[in-house]
Amino acid sequence: MKKRKWKFRIAGGAVTLLGIYLMAVGYGETITLTIATVVLIFGIAIWSMATPERYNSMTDMIAMISMEKPRKIEEFYEAYKNVDTPFGSAWLAKFYTMRQKALVFGPDAKGEYLYFWLTKDGHVGYLGYSFIEDFIKKKLTTPVYPIHEDVAENLADHLSYHSDLMMFQSELKANLEHFVKNGTVQPFQKISASQIYTFTEDYRLTGQHFDLEDTDGNLVYEIDSTVPLKTFYIYDAMHTEIFRMTKELLHALPTYRFYLYGEPYGVLKSSLHSYGISSRWNCRRENWNSGNMPAPLATITR
Repeated sequence: MKKRKWKFRIAGGAVTLLGIYLMAVGYGETITLTIATVVLIFGIAIWSMATPERYNSMTDMIAMISMEKPRKIEEFYEAYKNVDTPFGSAWLAKFYTMRQKALVFGPDAKGEYLYFWLTKDGHVGYLGYSFIEDFIKKKLTTPVYPIHEDVAENLADHLSYHSDLMMFQSELKANLEHFVKNGTVQPFQKISASQIYTFTEDYRLTGQHFDLEDTDGNLVYEIDSTVPLKTFYIYDAMHTEIFRMTKELLHALPTYRFYLYGEPYGVLKSSLHSYGISSRWNCRRENWNSGNMPAPLATITR
């Protein structure tokens, strides 16, 4: 992994320097600057692909997993072929888009699946997502546990089943990393139905009104905002005020006050960053009563 890291860092640094050089000698010409920008972005991308941490921070579709020693995909197949997951057990396949064999989970009724493959030297693994079944060239094995059919009886069950793939990808990545380090497979979470809420919006001349209802159509919260956006209210089903936010209009910098059940709760106030580039927000609790301890103060800078 260290060799790969330095290989990508050297290559990325060289391409980045080439992009900077093209910008310097381009004399402001549009075509040259465009090419230089593309080269510069490409160099930064190569540099970022050097480690799993940097690579995974750049994309949500594919995750990189480093190996402590060279691995073979058959090791992962033997470990996961008898493990039942929300997308069935693992099976091996050949893809049109790569020479290596890959471990596959799925596909589901919509053709979505996860696949895991290793680089040629076995030092790095990638966990990807796809919805194109035609990329699969050949099915090398058959899953011991086929993917669970969608037997949802209501909307909550149906949405829970079909939203599970993205959560499963994150869980599978952590599971694979654990297997690489410890040689054991952890049990997977089972699919469970989600609570579905309905959110309706009503535009009015005096502001906006929102209703939040549960699966059975019962009102949970009412939400009102004024025009201009000065005050924001949240009420319970009995129209009792739970939360209120007000914006003070006479301040030079934006200031918001929060109230919980009618009592002052906190203040969010903006202040300029010392460099004048970004803004800083200070959040302070009101009515703090804890002896000589100062009220909690949080600072958010962006």
